[in-house]
Amino acid sequence: RSGKQHIWYMGTGLKLNGSSLSPENIGSGLFKSYNGGKSWFPISPTFLSPSSKTSAFDVINNMVIHPINGDLYVAAYDGIYRSKDNGRSFEQVLESGDNSFTRIAITSKGKLYVSIARGDVAKGYYTSTSGDSESWQNITPMLLKDKFIGRAIIEIDPSRENIVYFLSGSEIWDKAYLFRFDDN
Repeated sequence: RSGKQHIWYMGTGLKLNGSSLSPENIGSGLFKSYNGGKSWFPISPTFLSPSSKTSAFDVINNMVIHPINGDLYVAAYDGIYRSKDNGRSFEQVLESGDNSFTRIAITSKGKLYVSIARGDVAKGYYTSTSGDSESWQNITPMLLKDKFIGRAIIEIDPSRENIVYFLSGSEIWDKAYLFRFDDN
């Protein structure tokens, strides 16, 4: 966002393939830099000491910042979280269940797109204009509703932001699914 280029966020933790959380891949939550990455500070609601129990912020798949209002959205271990106050607090806006792979993307006008793989509460592809918990619309094509949708990549067409691509693999990665969503 204009005037905020010096503020950076970094997520930690990595979930490898179908692995469960183990000490090798558990992160330490989110970190924030106010000086373009020269120094970093843990964001308190997401940071747990190594002796603490696990949290949703142990694995951060990716993050986006709303281009208009500055809300921070985090694709975490068990769903999508939003902070409306620069990381001082977070609320879960889309639950996926434990042990899921989540991804999030956002258009220049603030429309959100999410992919959830392996979720036991929700799985598939979703969109929302507000990011509120009741606003998510499942846009998973019927062809994929009963199939395992693996970890996904989401790309928004930069020249036509109503066109969004989701690329996912099957559970054993013997098949790939490319879904083109046209939001017209």
